[in-house]
Amino acid sequence: MALSDIVRRARRSMTRRAEYHRLFREIESFSDRELCEMGTTRHEIRREAWRAVYG
Repeated sequence: MALSDIVRRARRSMTRRAEYHRLFREIESFSDRELCEMGTTRHEIRREAWRAVYG
């Protein structure tokens, strides 16, 4: 594996991680009612953010 591939993978990983944390904070700020309307609960926020970013 070339150094450029390692750097590209690291950047992609860092970008995804930042997106996950941004999305998690955004969803976490929703009220319980808003979460319910979205079909999720406060307990499932991490899983939903993970699924949205990583698939």
